[in-house]
Amino acid sequence: MSLSTRELHLIAEELRTLLTRGVVRHIAATATRAFNLELRLPRHNRWLHVELTPQQTRAHLTEARPQQLPSPTPFVMLLRKHLEGMTLQDLHALPDDRVLRLDLARRPADPPDERLLQATLLLELSGRHANALLLGPDDRILGMAAPDRSTLRPLRVGAAWTPPPLPDRPLPAAARDRLRLADLPPDGARSRAADAHYLALEQARALDAELHAALKRLRERHDLLQRRVEHLEADLQRALDAERFKRWGELLRGAWGQVPRGAAQAQVTDYYDPDLQLTTVPLDPALDLGANIERYFKRYRRYHGAIDAIEERLLHHMERLDAFAPHLQRAEALASQARDTADPTPLRDLLRDLEAADLLPPPRPPQPRHRDDDAPALPYRAFTSRANKPILVGKGPRQNDQLTLRVARGRDIWLHARDTPGAHVLVRLEKNQSIDHETLLDAATLAAHYSKAHNDTLIDVTWTEARYVRKPKGYPPGLVTVAQGHTLTVRIDPDRLQRLLQRE
Repeated sequence: MSLSTRELHLIAEELRTLLTRGVVRHIAATATRAFNLELRLPRHNRWLHVELTPQQTRAHLTEARPQQLPSPTPFVMLLRKHLEGMTLQDLHALPDDRVLRLDLARRPADPPDERLLQATLLLELSGRHANALLLGPDDRILGMAAPDRSTLRPLRVGAAWTPPPLPDRPLPAAARDRLRLADLPPDGARSRAADAHYLALEQARALDAELHAALKRLRERHDLLQRRVEHLEADLQRALDAERFKRWGELLRGAWGQVPRGAAQAQVTDYYDPDLQLTTVPLDPALDLGANIERYFKRYRRYHGAIDAIEERLLHHMERLDAFAPHLQRAEALASQARDTADPTPLRDLLRDLEAADLLPPPRPPQPRHRDDDAPALPYRAFTSRANKPILVGKGPRQNDQLTLRVARGRDIWLHARDTPGAHVLVRLEKNQSIDHETLLDAATLAAHYSKAHNDTLIDVTWTEARYVRKPKGYPPGLVTVAQGHTLTVRIDPDRLQRLLQRE
């Protein structure tokens, strides 16, 4: 909720009484679109808080010493240069508008410097188009806190400031004093009421954000466990079908010369049937008969003997899902209770208990930023193999193209999970270097992890040198063709994956 015109005028009346003749001691950036002015007065200092966030534009005194941003915004740096040391001569609100004007001045320096002798800080607290402007002589704009997006009154640095157009039908003033500031004396009580109101709003938003994040984390964990069970059930069914794949491959061997290329199925005699009945074997129309035979034998080799391991993993994840589900229901009840009591402690305790019981992994710490805000983002994540070779993983389809077509060198090793969407992975190799088996396994593990098949028991990963990867014209982002590719079948090792993720 932003301050209304009526509320802002009542606070401006108070600010004029309390801040006039105060000297600007310091200006602190408290957020991207918020700052505080510290003014030195005869008996004590006061903080004027200004916020330009849409739906929460305001200006009032605050008693809480602000937490400053590590790096002040350019506008705050401009204010520091010109306003620190100036004396506030006058403060008033423009009639019928949410605009505060602070006129300041300083004594000439000896010797003279570049700082202004007179300046105006203009606060346009009009919701979506809220802004703060520093005006110099003749009300020329020296700087703005935010780019001007108004189509009715374009503003630019160097031009003279003009007031915003007034609304055609302003609301009655009395109807807009929602905080009942008119009932309070202008001795700081109005600012304290506004400050307490916004502090309560911030605390409520922080609580909602914490509860939302906690429930999102728990639901994502529940969904992950559920997806793992579903994938393992599908793997188990494929493993149980392994003998059928072998049987179909054997039967197709006796059908040479009988199946035309492009057929979707083949009618062959079933020599495993005592009655020698005809049976239908599905085919991939894009492959010839020999490739279809090899496809079935490959499926057989992939899943043969994996039934015990798949059943063991399936049972393990089903038990974890059954153990986790009641805690999710309890967490939802605790979140509802926390909204009523404003106390999230029971929910925090539940999260800690789940982490201690290894049912919920600890949250990943925020990744530190190692680049300037203005620098372009890299198209890849960077990891290090056990052999200290760099492994680069594309962040998305377009970033995959950048990694493969612009970053990769011909001798680098390129990997991608086969027949499924996923990240392009690149192993950087220096001249005369070759890929070692451990690094290849590390890179293949990352390719499998950053693919849609990451929950499968066994995942095929294609790898080749980057020079054999091409992108035909018209192909969508991330889609390429590969020549001289090799296939490596991997099972994601949690310890290996954890080691790699920790070295990102």
